[in-house]
Amino acid sequence: MTARVHKQPSKLRVWFPALLWMGVIWLLSEQPDSGAMTEKYLGAWNILIRKLAHVSEYAILFGLLRRALNESATSAARRPADDGDEPAAASDPARKKSDSANESRQPAKIGTGSGSMALLLSVLYAVSDEWHQSYVPGRSATIQDVLVDTAGACLGLAGVYLAAIVRARATSAAKSR
Repeated sequence: MTARVHKQPSKLRVWFPALLWMGVIWLLSEQPDSGAMTEKYLGAWNILIRKLAHVSEYAILFGLLRRALNESATSAARRPADDGDEPAAASDPARKKSDSANESRQPAKIGTGSGSMALLLSVLYAVSDEWHQSYVPGRSATIQDVLVDTAGACLGLAGVYLAAIVRARATSAAKSR
């Protein structure tokens, strides 16, 4: 009987969605005079819709960064030790299969580390995005936009925690039946 080998995801595959989204944000920031252009079409709704777009952009960025951080940490934790000293239980294929089955049944835990780091990276990217906009004709860098972007990342963080609470309650309710 052959043991099933779990292929580790490549770092590029793990980080590509977040990096791609950061590129999208960068390209949107590259648009000269974008506020004046959208005001033609959106009129009085211009500012509200643009700020909601900022919130959405950074909530999505937070989620993608958190996912990448979690997957990177998970794949690092699954790597075998480099020193070659394996505990006896780890070398037993039956024990490995049992342990991996138990891991998949346990509810996902929210690591405050990945959430905090994703939030920090989102805020740092918001600051760099505003700095970038200061060099684009017809655009300006404002602390207010950094705060709006940060609010979006915080909304993403709140969404992750809310989803985890709902998931934990559903799991608990299913077990109690």
